Amino acid sequence: MAYDDHWIPTECPTPVLPEEEARQIRTAEERMRKGVTPSRVTRELLLGGVSAAAVRSFLASAQIGLPDTQQRGAGSIEDFLFGGHGAGQSGEDMGQLASANDDLDMWTTLFP
Repeated sequence: MAYDDHWIPTECPTPVLPEEEARQIRTAEERMRKGVTPSRVTRELLLGGVSAAAVRSFLASAQIGLPDTQQRGAGSIEDFLFGGHGAGQSGEDMGQLASANDDLDMWTTLFP
């Protein structure tokens, strides 16, 4: 299967300042709560000049407590990001997070 790389630019975008990076991460959290896929959010953060390290941290925070979702309670970061109520993420959610991490890995290969 061919990797979807049409979104990757030929040159790395200019990095944003830390304040702008924080603002974009907050916006990304809100967008994911509203149902935008992690892969789309990841791509837009990277294209917007957010550092790969900040995006990796953002994605990692969405996976805290996985896969043992039974031990998570309401108020977890996954509930915050995905609007749940302590019920855990579905296999589809985990697949979407894995896809976002694949996008990030491709980015860091091309723009170390």
